[in-house]
Amino acid sequence: MKAPLLAAMVLVSASAALAQPKMEVDNDRWDFGEVWQQATAEHGFIIRNAGDQPLVISAVKASCPACVAAMESGKVILPGESGRLSVSYYAKDRRGKQTESLTVMSNDPQRPSLRLWIAGTVREGKDRPILDLPHEKWDAGLLEPGESRTWQMPVRNVGLRPLRVLEVTASEACSILLPDEKEVAPGKEIALRVTVQPRITQGVIQQHLVLRTDDPVRPSVTMPIVGYVLATGLRGQASGSLQISYAAVPVAVPGTGRAFFPAVRFRNGLSDAARVVRVGSVGAASPSRQEGAQLRPGEEREIPLDPGSAARTEAGEIEIVLRLPLLPTR
Repeated sequence: MKAPLLAAMVLVSASAALAQPKMEVDNDRWDFGEVWQQATAEHGFIIRNAGDQPLVISAVKASCPACVAAMESGKVILPGESGRLSVSYYAKDRRGKQTESLTVMSNDPQRPSLRLWIAGTVREGKDRPILDLPHEKWDAGLLEPGESRTWQMPVRNVGLRPLRVLEVTASEACSILLPDEKEVAPGKEIALRVTVQPRITQGVIQQHLVLRTDDPVRPSVTMPIVGYVLATGLRGQASGSLQISYAAVPVAVPGTGRAFFPAVRFRNGLSDAARVVRVGSVGAASPSRQEGAQLRPGEEREIPLDPGSAARTEAGEIEIVLRLPLLPTR
């Protein structure tokens, strides 16, 4: 009996030793063709586990900061299944032919690393239509129930070729009136007539519009429309609203797929002073450099952020704590 038992144990041990994950990819090369500077090209590599043990993707390393990759379906791929590695290539400040790579690290003992290749061409210059919106958000301010507000939204073309407005859609409380001429000549602008009429009787206005053009870099832009509906009769008791927006040019945080704005702009349109208690990253110990700043009525101020703490925050958010005067209820 001992000999057959020993043979069975050896067989089981040998089978366990052979059981292992096996990393394979359908196509290890992605040619994104031709894109303009400032544009983003996206792709998905399909990674398959051809083994009989779970495949664990431990890391994905890019050869340059222009490439950002993440396992969309999770880091563990079961035997016989596949996972998608999502890749974004940011063409900002790049020019000409590009060749980059990604290295995928895993627990495959036979192939612990897999090299994936990215290639294409980045075009530079302004020889194209370029959409420019002087405002990325419209604050309609304070409204009373049933009141509407209209804004002439400028749409500029700072490129060297004509820009065509293809479509403008809006959320339910907004209406859009397009001009007869929907083509914007280089260096010129047109105006879209945007009207918002909230259906709520009190509270925050949260609407938006979507602008589609033939700009190859920004073919679709979503503009938020915000404001506040006061209860009937309260409008004369408040002079405006407190406006908060990002300031300066966003800076990419390598390896996160996020952008960091160096400052936050505050504008106090209230009738009383407001105080900025804190501006910083969620959970970060370091404060902003003007924490505790008081905003007088009508004052506008930019408060810089600590770029180190913004890059470290796990939540991918910043935290703003304000001390505001209360609006009267009657």
